[in-house]
Amino acid sequence: QAEVRAVVRAVVEDCKSLLQKFVEKDTLRFAKFSDAWKETNFGLMQRANPVVSKQCMVVERMLQTFAQFLASEYALPVRVGAVYALFSVYRTQIRKDRVKVRLLMFVDSSTHTCFLVCMDVDQISGIYVEGFGFIVQRHA
Repeated sequence: QAEVRAVVRAVVEDCKSLLQKFVEKDTLRFAKFSDAWKETNFGLMQRANPVVSKQCMVVERMLQTFAQFLASEYALPVRVGAVYALFSVYRTQIRKDRVKVRLLMFVDSSTHTCFLVCMDVDQISGIYVEGFGFIVQRHA
């Protein structure tokens, strides 16, 4: 139990660090988010534990943490980073049976506006977010 709590705390802190790194880039472009992802080695988090059940727990916690940052109380760059992070975590899962993104309780008008802003930032970001939007609609 203590090990699980320690992992959860570490995952939450790493998620916050990724968003902070993106915000520091002072842009909303997905390419810069991708740079922050690489700089923080965030893609390695899912591979940290070879036990499949623990990989699922880490992914679920990452998705839950990033979903919390979609709330309208957070600044737009944080919310955009959260959208990019949710999509990136979903897309980089190493299991074939991916943990689904569920955002029903978080999808409100301000979150929808955040998705639209992401799509307007640039064409590449729009493609990524549009694909993620499909995931949200399909599984929410």
